[in-house]
Amino acid sequence: MAPVKPPLLPPGAGRAWPCLVLSVGLWAAPGPSVSARATSLPPPPPLSDTAAARTALAALDAGRPADAYVALGPLLTPGRPLPPGSVRWSARLAQTRLLVRLGAPYAARTTLPAPPPTPAPAWAVAAWHLTRAELERAEGRPLNGLASARQAAALLRRLTPDDLPLRANAWVEMAAAYSVVGAVDSAFRYAVLAAADPLPHPTPAWATAPAARLALPPRPRLFGLTLLAHNLSLRGEATGPVTVLGHRYASAARAAEAVFDSAACLSRSPTADDSQRLSFWRVAGVHWSEKALNADDSDNSDAPDAATRALDALARAAVLAHTPAARAEVATTRGELLGGLRGPAAALPVCEAALLELVGQPSPSLGPDGLPTSFRAATEQDALLYLLELRAHAYRDLYAASHDPRHLDRYVGTATRLADVLATRRAHVRRGYATETPGLDAAVVADNYLLGLDATEARFARHHRPADLATAFRITQNAKAWRLLKRVGAERATAGLRPGDRELRRYERAAADLRRWEELHTLASTFAAVSVRGLPDLRAAPDSVAGARAALLAATARLRARHPRLYEQAFSGDFALTTTAAQAALPPDGHTAAIEFLRPPATALADDQPETAYAFVVQRTGTRLLRLTLPPRFAGLLDSLVVSLSRPGQSSYPQLAARAYAHLLAPVVRELPTSVRHLIVSPDGDLWRLPFEALLTRPLTAAEARAADYRVFPYAIKRWSFTYAHSLTLRSRAIERPAAAGAPAQLLALAPFSDSSHGATLPFSGRLLRNLQRGAGGAFLVGADASRGALRGGAAQVGVLHLATHATANLADPTASYLTLADGPMPLAELFGLPLRPRLVVLSACETGIGRHGGPSESALSLSWGFAYLGASTTVATLWRVDDAATAALLGRFYARLRRAAPRGTALHTAKIAGIDSARTAIEAAPFYWAGLVLTGDDRPLALAPAPAPTRAGLAPTWWWATGLAVLGGGAAWWWRNRRKRAA
Repeated sequence: MAPVKPPLLPPGAGRAWPCLVLSVGLWAAPGPSVSARATSLPPPPPLSDTAAARTALAALDAGRPADAYVALGPLLTPGRPLPPGSVRWSARLAQTRLLVRLGAPYAARTTLPAPPPTPAPAWAVAAWHLTRAELERAEGRPLNGLASARQAAALLRRLTPDDLPLRANAWVEMAAAYSVVGAVDSAFRYAVLAAADPLPHPTPAWATAPAARLALPPRPRLFGLTLLAHNLSLRGEATGPVTVLGHRYASAARAAEAVFDSAACLSRSPTADDSQRLSFWRVAGVHWSEKALNADDSDNSDAPDAATRALDALARAAVLAHTPAARAEVATTRGELLGGLRGPAAALPVCEAALLELVGQPSPSLGPDGLPTSFRAATEQDALLYLLELRAHAYRDLYAASHDPRHLDRYVGTATRLADVLATRRAHVRRGYATETPGLDAAVVADNYLLGLDATEARFARHHRPADLATAFRITQNAKAWRLLKRVGAERATAGLRPGDRELRRYERAAADLRRWEELHTLASTFAAVSVRGLPDLRAAPDSVAGARAALLAATARLRARHPRLYEQAFSGDFALTTTAAQAALPPDGHTAAIEFLRPPATALADDQPETAYAFVVQRTGTRLLRLTLPPRFAGLLDSLVVSLSRPGQSSYPQLAARAYAHLLAPVVRELPTSVRHLIVSPDGDLWRLPFEALLTRPLTAAEARAADYRVFPYAIKRWSFTYAHSLTLRSRAIERPAAAGAPAQLLALAPFSDSSHGATLPFSGRLLRNLQRGAGGAFLVGADASRGALRGGAAQVGVLHLATHATANLADPTASYLTLADGPMPLAELFGLPLRPRLVVLSACETGIGRHGGPSESALSLSWGFAYLGASTTVATLWRVDDAATAALLGRFYARLRRAAPRGTALHTAKIAGIDSARTAIEAAPFYWAGLVLTGDDRPLALAPAPAPTRAGLAPTWWWATGLAVLGGGAAWWWRNRRKRAA
């Protein structure tokens, strides 16, 4: 082993580092005279409170969080007041932090006291915000925690000198929050502040009192050094020389090694508890593992040393891990290291042993895939997902090397079990029984689902078993449903249920109680001295895991009895449509086929490496699964094609459109009979940006290219009509949803920018509304009348919502995408609060159909998606900045065909074909003018309410009376005039 580099701290310096303060004086702060203090300060706390506080502080100083939690018990007698800043109030804060560190964050939520009132001491307010920041981060809301950490830092900055280590608590929380959200530069900045070694300083007297010491945790310098080393390792060798904590290093990687060495010295300090040491050694193990596995990518001659140090760090972490889940996470890193160094077979023993321990069965029965037949409670552990993923990768690599069918079967069994665990967890999330953790993000879910699809497709290609095809289809549907299916369709609205429903509140409380009791049960079984009694919000709840589970079952039964449709849609275990059901959902005439795409993200591929996509081709008579091989840098081809589509007359469009067709649609249509005339396309990822009807079925000839007559181009729309779906499961749900018994739909149409009072930037939208008003019933509002209030007030009563306005898509934050109405913008987040469930939403605005495009776990998050979330069964939205005149003409033809009872998809298709055929010039038929509008969802006919007939029966008598009176008046005037003449 190479010699260890000199640490930033001398050996043993960590042992001499003060925890926070050494004094435990009671009221040592200087103040007024004794008599004045007797009247202005509360009496000293009872002796029992002081003794309990000293015992808890001694346990904290010695790094024993479980003992500190037990010692806080006498301070938290139910019913006693908790004035902010008192010892008992500070003990509640300390209890909250300790529960988080001991692995029970949801139980900790019950112990967090209310925010201190305005007159409370500033240090108490800062301590409360620090505790809330730690709790929010532990529950997976790092941005909320970041806001609290900022407030704590601002308060501590005013209370303490710049070099006082109390402020390091805020720096640590800010660095941790930024690390979770991936803001490396900000995380590095605050990690440096947290890990800096301050000069000797005087401690403020208020900080020496037991209340302040309990409320403000000891300075977590080991945690700060861990965060600093982690962020330095992310920067690697490419940053050049860096200066960290007063020392200059050749690269960030070398600085990370030195900081790791310093943290290793500090980990020997008696003030560092096991949770801090475990966090450090796990991060160090990951760092050295990556260094050992990536030795071939750089001039690293220390690979054997890195591997040895990684194994040593992981062994230390395994000793410090007190739960099977923590040991399983350490084992995952160790298995990845051994698999990378010695081959996939070396990872399997580590993985198998950790899996059996995590399942918790002494002699578990194993299935044919070599896995326990049931994971039971381990399903909720992220470590189970990581271990299954490691096992699947190992068997995949073994099968790729040997083509042994036994390895393929183990690969399929592990990958499908992984998909089943994800589906179970999603069901638990929907029930309120569990919550997603920070580590289980969309990328992890996407990768795990893709393993299942890749495995089943490989075995289907080898053996052509229908069961493998059905499993692959189910995994695909669940992959797309991970985010959308639990939101789109608004299950509560479908069942007539609102968030304030009594049975739903009972159910959610019971689910929360069970989750907390399970945390506390695990905590008590790990630390024998820890009691689970006495938490404030659990006193009226069941007093055991079994009681909480029984209460949840009873609440579930009541909810199911009262809302059976909600229960079946929102609480069933598997939401995926089967292949048989997907085939049966298509029309029986044989003219329709559905294409379900699943496209893995290509971020990890080299520039010259081909990409892969999967396509399920569903017909009434059967289903096929295709693996599409896409050319390298296919995402760049898509970008160029979308740009050429969004600008009329681009010379690059024909070639790009023909290439995209050859890769995406040509392999699919070869599997279809010529009788198919309608394609239901469910895109994935960035394929949502592409209007498939604008692809060209063949390259242009030289003569066609020279003429550039867009009216005669071989568009795909001339062979098939196209509609879109978020997934075939969601389309099926939309079709099954009971509409208003076929009653004609009233329109609510808004065009705020169609008159001169609001800029008249979309004048043709106003003309469209006036034309619609002649043939359809509803409310048609232009100019200042087309306001947010009009949308809020009328949305709940209409069946068709038409919005002709400006819109902006925010790709960084999809909920910030917005529509602009007469009195200001309406963001997507505000739309979620509307009582809106129309059957059709037409968004005649720019960029309403685009948004953030994720991997297989999510579809396009856009304004169109927002209305689908609210329950709209069909949306018509735009993919780019469309032309006002062309869009108004196209939608006019669309509505005209709807009034003649044409299906929604057919109406839009024929309107586009008519626009191409009636183009007066070649450029007017370019896809820019017609392909930007796409229809997603239910494509069946929709009856529009007719325009009200003019009330002529009420006007006719009035007109006759007026005419008669005018004639009589004129005759009387003539008679009087003639009489006067004769008299004269």
